[in-house]
This record gives sequence, C-alpha cells and structure tokens, in this order.
Amino acid sequence: FGSFSIDHTPDMSQKRTIFNDEYSWDRLGIILVYGDVQPTYLVATISDEYIIDIPGVVTQADGGVVLEVDNEPCVNFLVKSGIIKEESISISLSPIYVDFGDGSQPVMRAITDITAEGYVIFSTAIPVGATIRCATINASDVLESAELMLDAALSVPDSSELLSYSCVSRFAALGENSSAEMDTAASLIGNRLPYMLTYSGGEVCPVPGPNQGETINQFHNFTIVSCLF
Repeated sequence: FGSFSIDHTPDMSQKRTIFNDEYSWDRLGIILVYGDVQPTYLVATISDEYIIDIPGVVTQADGGVVLEVDNEPCVNFLVKSGIIKEESISISLSPIYVDFGDGSQPVMRAITDITAEGYVIFSTAIPVGATIRCATINASDVLESAELMLDAALSVPDSSELLSYSCVSRFAALGENSSAEMDTAASLIGNRLPYMLTYSGGEVCPVPGPNQGETINQFHNFTIVSCLF
C-alpha cells in the first residue's frame, strides 16, 4: 500500500525520493508496520455515471504502450469515445477504466502520452484482452467519492490509524477550489483517529480478486485509497 512520486514534467522524468539530505532516482521510501496488524483497504474511484459506455478490447500492446484497440490504432478509440476533439486532449484529466477480464475489480489508469503513430502510453502495463472505457472526472464527483470512502473508513471498528492517498489528478479536477478534498477529509475525520492524507502520483492498493476472500495488489490512478489498521 502506498504511492509513487511525481514532479512537474509531463513524463515525470525528474521525480526523486528524498531522505534526509540526499535524493535518489531509483529508490522507494518504505515504512514497515508489524505486529497484530489486520489492515482494511478501501478504494474510491470515478462514479459509474462518468464512465463512457463505449468499450474497446486491447488487441495489441507492449507493456504500458497500447498499440491497437479493436484492431485499430488506440488513438482512434479515444476519438470515438469523444475525449479527443480537434487534435487536443487533456491527458492528465482523461481516466481510462480497465477491466482485466479475470474477475478482479477493474481499475483506473492514466494516459501519459500519445505517439505520432497513434499509440497510447499508459502509466503502467495494459494486457492484451483487457476491456477499456474512457471516463471523465469532475470536482463534484471527487468530493462525493472522498466523502463516501471516508465515511466507510470511519465505520470500520477498532481502527487506530488511517493512511490515505488521493491522486493528484483529483486535485487538478478541483480547479480553483483546490483544497476542497483535503478540507472535506479533515472535517470528517476530526479527532476521531490519527491520519495521514496526501496527494499521490499513482496509488498502490489491494482490491478484491476473482476468488472469495482473495485480494490482488493493483496500481491505480484517479482514486482515493485508504488503509486502516
């Protein structure tokens, strides 16, 4: 459970991990929690009403580069879904809903670039055979989903700590009211339990798998995730 770092560049090429007075290009910061720990994981993402009901199947991919959807250049799928208009796209605010087709919970992925060939580069690997849909994100949905998830988190009994990450794209979707999600969280949590809530460049959080009681660790974008223990 955790987060990846980000920076100010479009391809995140300058992101670093900082520890004391040193920084690194190739390390992660880790906190180990041990003992009688029974974590509860929660994920809130784009509401169903903002997922565009135009599915496409990934037919050719190479890791995080999706070459074809429905046997056409991937960019054509984005055009059909209406998120590319007049050769422009706001990549940071264009969620892609990914269903792996294995019975696990679908996730959101971010687009990081579009090549001249019409290939679409994602934040992490998209397998051939996955079904994808485009989605939209807006401020009201960001706040509503955060409130619903935090209400659920605060109802988990016997919790002593709350760790939570919200995607930086959610921050961008808030526009001028950029502190609204954090303000909502602080108001809801109050002094009910200690918490840490910050923005993220990519959320790592388990989701339900295809088998009863199974969880699968997944990388997410556009979500707010929480771990209670």
